[in-house]
Amino acid sequence: MHYIRLPLKGSYNTRDLGGYPTYDGNATRFNQFLRSDEVGYLNDEDITFLKEYGVKTVIDLRTNDELEQIPNPFENDPMIKFHHISLISQKMIQEMTKNFNTIPMDVNYINILELEKRPIAKVLKVIHESEDGCVLFHCSAGKDRTGLIAMLLLGIAGVEHQDIITNYEPSFANISHNPRVKKMIMRDVPAMMLSNYMFMQKTLKHIDYKYGSINDYVKCLGFIHSEINQIRNRLVNR
Repeated sequence: MHYIRLPLKGSYNTRDLGGYPTYDGNATRFNQFLRSDEVGYLNDEDITFLKEYGVKTVIDLRTNDELEQIPNPFENDPMIKFHHISLISQKMIQEMTKNFNTIPMDVNYINILELEKRPIAKVLKVIHESEDGCVLFHCSAGKDRTGLIAMLLLGIAGVEHQDIITNYEPSFANISHNPRVKKMIMRDVPAMMLSNYMFMQKTLKHIDYKYGSINDYVKCLGFIHSEINQIRNRLVNR
């Protein structure tokens, strides 16, 4: 069975990247890539569900501090290839948090793409080299760091910008059902928590303007055409 958002008790934004049309008339495959929010609250039933769904690799994009505060249940699981790759520095997180009312998220996304190319490349390298099965990648909310990796993967697959944006937008709607998030937004919703389509739209425009395409951006990270194609073949139905 395929899902768009997976029915987990301890996660609110775990979604499959399958089902999006590609420019050449194909579609992205289900059970290959899952984008997710925090997995530290998954119960045993959730973990069993994910393994039965096909998850073989887990990539934790959080910082060392975040991992220490909320351990990852897959870190020492013998059935899972676990990778911890902090996509952004603790300093950048602090800057984003301090300026969340003044700096729009698209500016933060563009800064991550430009300043954190090394960890982004490491994530894509793990994906390229991962064994068969489903890859789950996640951060805390499953919106920003996770959203950028999802954007790159869907772009590599040949998904149109419209659908990349559509994949990004549900994040806030999903995480707003999380009781821990509800407490934070009872009175006011910080702009940085929203998944406004304009954030992703402007990020994609930046990539197109500076690099030409998402594939060209990935080449700037050090990937050659055949490696990008291998990632794409894993993503796309044939």
